[in-house]
Amino acid sequence: MGIKHKVFIGVITILIISSFFGITTENICAQENRSKVSFLGEPTYTLTNKITKNNEVIGRTYLIEIRLQNQGDERSENLLVNITDEEGFTLDKEIYIDPGEVKTVSFTWSTLLNRDQIISASFFPSDLNTGWNHYNSGSKTFTIKMDDTQDSLTATNTPGFELTIVAFAVILLIFIYRKRQVS
Repeated sequence: MGIKHKVFIGVITILIISSFFGITTENICAQENRSKVSFLGEPTYTLTNKITKNNEVIGRTYLIEIRLQNQGDERSENLLVNITDEEGFTLDKEIYIDPGEVKTVSFTWSTLLNRDQIISASFFPSDLNTGWNHYNSGSKTFTIKMDDTQDSLTATNTPGFELTIVAFAVILLIFIYRKRQVS
């Protein structure tokens, strides 16, 4: 087995392992003297009220908590933290985060739909003249499970296209590798 073949197998192995364990480079920060805000873990939600009519549950109210952290060494600018549901209902809170601080932002969210709900959470500068970048903005999509047996859960991540990209990269690498062997 040649060195090229060993390197090829190593790269494919790393790509597959990183896709299964969600290893990303989004938390790597090479610059100093700035805020570096990111989500900390998955959002959590707790059922706080069931809306009933004629002894039938017609809706629910949840407390949604989103944890953000500032891994930088400066206070963040004022950020707008936002959640939006599938119907376009939006809730906002304005915050700032000191260096090294973890801040929990809480929202009371109600729905009359009796099915799982996809919620988008995001944060970005509240000053529209501030440029957005990966140090001061981010977004995450999660699902609230309408499960009457559990009142408090950690939200589940809505799968993205990471696995598709990794599969495409592996196929492309195999194609290039075979083409070089034929040549």
